[in-house]
Amino acid sequence: MKHAPWQQAPFPEGVSGIGAWWKKWSAQRHARRLGSGPNLWKITQILEGQQANTSRVKGLMLRARQGFKMEQLKSEFPKLQPFLKALKSRNLADSQAAYAQTDFGLVTQVFPIWLVNLNDIYQNLPIIKELFDVVIMDEATQCDITSALPVLQRAKRAVIVGDVNQLRHVSFLAGVRQRTLAEQLKLSFMEAPDYRNESILDLGLSRLASGHHGVMLQEHYRSHPSIIGFSNEHIYHKALQIMTQRPFPQPTEVHLVETEGTRKSTGQNVAEAELILERIKTLIEEQRELPDEEAHSLGILSPFAAQADFLRMEVGKQIAIGHIRRHQIQVGTPYAFQGAERDEMFLSFAVDPDTHPSVYPYLNRRDVFNVAITRARDKQWVFFSGDQSKLGKESLLNQYLEYIQFHEAKSLEATYEEDPFLEAVLAEVERRKWKSWPHFMLAGIVVDAVIQTPIATFGVNLVGYPGPYQDALTVAQIGVLKRSGLALFSLPYTLWVHRKKRCLEAMANFKA
Repeated sequence: MKHAPWQQAPFPEGVSGIGAWWKKWSAQRHARRLGSGPNLWKITQILEGQQANTSRVKGLMLRARQGFKMEQLKSEFPKLQPFLKALKSRNLADSQAAYAQTDFGLVTQVFPIWLVNLNDIYQNLPIIKELFDVVIMDEATQCDITSALPVLQRAKRAVIVGDVNQLRHVSFLAGVRQRTLAEQLKLSFMEAPDYRNESILDLGLSRLASGHHGVMLQEHYRSHPSIIGFSNEHIYHKALQIMTQRPFPQPTEVHLVETEGTRKSTGQNVAEAELILERIKTLIEEQRELPDEEAHSLGILSPFAAQADFLRMEVGKQIAIGHIRRHQIQVGTPYAFQGAERDEMFLSFAVDPDTHPSVYPYLNRRDVFNVAITRARDKQWVFFSGDQSKLGKESLLNQYLEYIQFHEAKSLEATYEEDPFLEAVLAEVERRKWKSWPHFMLAGIVVDAVIQTPIATFGVNLVGYPGPYQDALTVAQIGVLKRSGLALFSLPYTLWVHRKKRCLEAMANFKA
């Protein structure tokens, strides 16, 4: 009788006599020690419990500080009245008068962290030099220099965060006007910042005192390798370290859907919209029984506003508001998705074979294209109705379509390898009528399986079976999954071999 790998005797075939007895006795002794010792999932739970305790203590300390600040606020409340009056005032002169009577040292003690945008800061905080210790400017490529200067004035130090390969600010300052002002102020070309074309990130990079003051964030944790791969090669020149990469071939998660849709004179492609809505409805049904925190978030993006508006209207008509909220469905152009991400993205390019050539240069803008194709974490669907032969070999869209086609063809050979350990676990799961989702991807990380018992839904991290899946997830990956709301049950192969019943009992009683 042929045994599966996990049922085979734990000693080499052909060994007989005292050698076989010794091997068998050693294996049984090892199994007893495994059964009596601390199990891996127990160790994991202990570590997670310690982490939870640490977080709880930090939370208690934070609440204690908040309580102290509240008591301080009560005692100092009369001194804050001018500030509150300034915030409520709709008259600029009255606000400035109230600000003049405000003790901002007290304000920043009571409210040490402020979250504001460039357009509203003047309404809430006067332009006091070095009011804050540090200002952090995120998405800095979208911040023009002029709007950023008042924010910098309010801080002693600045951290400017951004990506020069993402969307930039839109300036209404004419180039002629900028040159005229520079001439009036007797500024040379090298001295005068380019307010029209440069963002505050560009200015910051050009003014760094040394290379040590700039940090390149190279580690990419968000997306499946096939999703970020094109941008890494064509935009970032392979500078990114893809932390979701595995040592074995992975099927592509970028899929091309070629349609015969037509682009209306008003810019809408109805066929692409219908296919996207159909796929989203199917996905909603497939994940109907998953907990809300594990249901995939969804995004629909079109580079063109007319198609994005049409898709937004159709989502509102065809998808219930409860599903929109559960799957966090967002629809928009690349500008709406700058800084955002979703588990699955649906891209509608909304062109057709007769689309006028003047439409395509916009799609060849590196910042727009890069943002458009890098919002997905786990899966990306690209809908295209145009004639690829008319795009031009050097166009980003043509290169992207070729990239998808190449990886889809290669993916036919790169299916997930058979894993007897996983198959054995899933067979027991099915026998108990639990639900399972093998090779489940969440936050760009492939989990061996997600299992739903009567009391919990959790990921299973299989460890130790010889082959490409034997390694455990890294600490960083476990942290990402935990922040995504998925608890992990670590299941070692050795324990499964010798104590399968105990493993299944532990899974049945596991509480996420």
